[in-house]
Amino acid sequence: MTYVRNAWYVAAWEQDLEPDKPQGVTILSEPIVIWRAGDRLVAFEDRCVHRLAPLSLGRCEGARLRCMYHGLLFDADGAVVQIPGQDMIPAQARLRSYPVVLRHSWVWIWMGDPALADPALIPPAVGFDDPDYILGRGFLDYAAEARLINDNLLDFSHLSYVHAESFGAGPEFADERPRLTPLDRGVRFERWVVGTHGPGGRKSDALIDNW
Repeated sequence: MTYVRNAWYVAAWEQDLEPDKPQGVTILSEPIVIWRAGDRLVAFEDRCVHRLAPLSLGRCEGARLRCMYHGLLFDADGAVVQIPGQDMIPAQARLRSYPVVLRHSWVWIWMGDPALADPALIPPAVGFDDPDYILGRGFLDYAAEARLINDNLLDFSHLSYVHAESFGAGPEFADERPRLTPLDRGVRFERWVVGTHGPGGRKSDALIDNW
């Protein structure tokens, strides 16, 4: 599978990061551990350099993270700073780290070349700190490849049939063609549905247009 590497990916909700507790995630088939080193957010590969034990099962010790297999201690830059039972620390004993940013109440991780990790490329969104919106949060796990989920969420023509009862979507969702606009780093998907009573949850007595 070929992935887009030089892009920001959402790894977690900021509110779900517990203090002094590492959290493991998998992005682009790579295991990653996220943790707070004091006021700093850190993302490493989730494999100890010694025996590849998951560091997400490790222990936070202030601004350091300890592997709970053989006790190797890592600083916030990914370098081994202590090996129990020996004084010599190999110079190459270092973890791969990922650029990580908190924005819109999400933890964003850059999966490509760290030199290209520009926070300005994080797309606009609404976070819990926006007073004009009321948000909920959660997770959905799909037993499907990511491109199929993108297709499902972008192409609402299936609403007429898959969600006919739950969303109250009539045939207009399948008949009204969307407008696709290529962007520099993505695509804009727009759909006008004209002259309906609206979908379930937003129904109107008068005919309305939906965008």
